[in-house]
Amino acid sequence: MHPSELRSWLRSELDLQVVSLQPVPAAVQCPAFRVSCRDGAEYFCKTDPEARGLLQSEYEALEVLRHHGALRVPQPILGNEQVLVMEFIQAHWPSTVFWQRLGEGLARLHRSSGPWGWPKDNFIGRTPQYNLWDRAQGGWPHFFWERRLLPQIETLRSSSQQLGLHDKLLQQLEERCVELLSPVEELPSLVHGDLWSGNIICGPGDEPFLIDPSLYYGHRETDLAMTQLFGGFGRDFYQAYSEAWHLRSGHESRLPLYQLYHILNHANLYGLAYHRQVVDRITSLVQ
Repeated sequence: MHPSELRSWLRSELDLQVVSLQPVPAAVQCPAFRVSCRDGAEYFCKTDPEARGLLQSEYEALEVLRHHGALRVPQPILGNEQVLVMEFIQAHWPSTVFWQRLGEGLARLHRSSGPWGWPKDNFIGRTPQYNLWDRAQGGWPHFFWERRLLPQIETLRSSSQQLGLHDKLLQQLEERCVELLSPVEELPSLVHGDLWSGNIICGPGDEPFLIDPSLYYGHRETDLAMTQLFGGFGRDFYQAYSEAWHLRSGHESRLPLYQLYHILNHANLYGLAYHRQVVDRITSLVQ
């Protein structure tokens, strides 16, 4: 949607008297704008010209998290296939208090439980994420293989035949997945699904906000593994989480497998730069 069209749409749908639309360069998946209005209100607006369903899915996830209340999210205003409008949160430099609150809040979020997966498929970034699952198909190890790793691997194999992801290697990886995850006996947790530093905001008063959720009921260690993939979170975050809900023994051995899902996704989204990481991670897991 062109900015002039977006301005008109915001006025007709939400009666917003827009003064300026500032593009947000950091928004990678969809064009985004900081919307300033005549009455002083500000909003964050994302658009999807391809109408892939990303924004409707994100709106629904934000609503779930808003009602849950364990951690705050920007107030979702309106979401459909082409436009998502939410409250604008001014980011501040994260403090010790912020990291502590984030760790405690995430543990509270993870205490919510439901059947593995989610009632509908959604997205991880702009990649489809498959969530539908029947308990008769197996527990967590089988869900993680069938609904997380395998779709990403198949997408990558179809786009690049040079990676050497042959059937024998994938069979070994599946066996390793079941071996590593079978001892996990916790109930499913409500997880953010894409919890890296770019998807959290330190708001006013050191208040943590979650953005860009890819919700499902999975193992809580998946969120913690993602926090350590691209730079890691503050030390106080991990201490606060552990004090609120201690991680089970062996979680360090499962971390590389959980991170593989996101490495695969980045390879599918951004290409060659991540291919070597995929091969190296799978090789290290099956050895």
